[in-house]
Amino acid sequence: MLKYVALAGLIALMGSAAVAQGPSAPAASLPSCGVNGYARPAYGVFGDNDGVAHAYEVAGTCTPQAVKDAAEAVGMGRTRPLGLKSITTILYSATGTLSIGGKAPVKIDKLNVQLNYMLPAARVAVTTGGDKPTTAITVFNDTLGWTERQEGVFLAAAPKAVADLAPLYKLSPFGALTALVEAEGNAKVSTVGGKTVISGASPYDGIPVTVTLDEANLPVSVTAKINKHIYVASYGAFIDTLESKQLVVFPSKMVVTMDGKPYADLTSTDFKSNPYVVFPVPVELPHPATVAAASPPPAPADGWAPPARRIDPADAFFQQAKSSLPTPRLADGHPDLNGQWNGGFPSPAEPYALRRRGTFEPDQFVLQKGSYRNKPIYKPEYWQKVRDLDFSKVDVDPVFRCFAAGVPRQGAPLRIIQTPKELWTMNVAYAGASVRVVPTDGRARSESDSDYSFALGMPLGHWDGDTMLIESVGFNDATWLNWAGYFHTAAMKVTERLRRQGDLLYYQFTVDDPEVLAEPWTTETFVRRLNPDPLAVPEKSDECTENDLGSIIDLYMRG
Repeated sequence: MLKYVALAGLIALMGSAAVAQGPSAPAASLPSCGVNGYARPAYGVFGDNDGVAHAYEVAGTCTPQAVKDAAEAVGMGRTRPLGLKSITTILYSATGTLSIGGKAPVKIDKLNVQLNYMLPAARVAVTTGGDKPTTAITVFNDTLGWTERQEGVFLAAAPKAVADLAPLYKLSPFGALTALVEAEGNAKVSTVGGKTVISGASPYDGIPVTVTLDEANLPVSVTAKINKHIYVASYGAFIDTLESKQLVVFPSKMVVTMDGKPYADLTSTDFKSNPYVVFPVPVELPHPATVAAASPPPAPADGWAPPARRIDPADAFFQQAKSSLPTPRLADGHPDLNGQWNGGFPSPAEPYALRRRGTFEPDQFVLQKGSYRNKPIYKPEYWQKVRDLDFSKVDVDPVFRCFAAGVPRQGAPLRIIQTPKELWTMNVAYAGASVRVVPTDGRARSESDSDYSFALGMPLGHWDGDTMLIESVGFNDATWLNWAGYFHTAAMKVTERLRRQGDLLYYQFTVDDPEVLAEPWTTETFVRRLNPDPLAVPEKSDECTENDLGSIIDLYMRG
């Protein structure tokens, strides 16, 4: 199994070279820096351990080298071409003292903080009371705030939540550095007392931050002006023992002052990078989409400015990935989906490569977890289960025990054979190849289909305009939705969408599992390119041998 796991991981990364680069794709140059300090974003692609191609934003030409160095030092900066936004969510716990409601700091038994740097959003649970503990949970998502009885269970609206939680959000090292990454060329670098100092503000909130770095490019302090108050956070030594081996470090202590007075003195007890943390807006509150978007920075006549809201790289890449080729059609008028869909996308800059020698597993771990920004919303009682599965040992993951990856985890078809009445799809995943025969002849679904118990389900396809819809039922509950521990039940239904434009294949799926999901989950759109070699054949998959599982040296290395 050890050999197989290593090969599977290598294939995933080589798949990113095959999917994202191609055997002879030349490196391009990144968009130039505009006079306003922003550059039009460019996107690279990497393959995750399930063989799914994900897009990430490449560090732009405006970003100062000092920001790149700091992002790499804490683990935000990954792979080549360098991406700086690999840490999208964190969860950390601490003990110590904290100011609550603007009062003097009090002793707390536990502080649990969940942050999403892309929404933005935060959930802060403060436990006090010693032998008779009580926990107060406050949440914000963008401009909306509320309190919860327990995680995910609404209690009351809390309009002040955004202001109250902003210091813990912005003063975390990843929050401060995210602001500087988003500031791009508007981040200013200086040297004060022999230390590198970087100042700037994210265009999405305008909060000015100043980060001071040590000789190893790690933040030692952060200053932020929030709601007319000056907060200063000083960090203790950065450690990797809270989440070892992933090259993501977190401060052992954080001491915060507000306007020169004590605000928090925290000692870290737990930390996880890119965990499953979600912030669904309660039905009792208006949805964030109804809130007016902030105005983007003004764009010069010959430049570009960030949009009013952050954009998921997957969505941006999908919008940019257009084909100038005509879309071939079969005699029945439907798009021709035939072919092998593992052609290459050229790198937007230097050739694709590892971040540095020996970092394959950690980079894969952080990159693919950070790319799961569009997360399924499970019912609150299952949130912790997802985290436990996600951060568990290798042998908990079904594919490492020779189970099929299944639908939808195996992703877009690698190869398609299309006839007027059937669609044959092939994928190569951990536990071998999978082939599905999808009827497309207009037949009605058999009532017995839901009684089956397959990893691939019982598919039935039909055309909706130029989009092929494959609806599947009859699953077992032995597979995951993807690598991050997203489990499901046998009641799951999956709807896949395949659409061709020129030499590109767009793939998206929706999972409906009312037993565990609070709502159906629709993914971003993934893009595959047709392999131009008419003689190309799918890669062979080694036989999976579960008996070798005990040969894995470290069962926690899931990269």
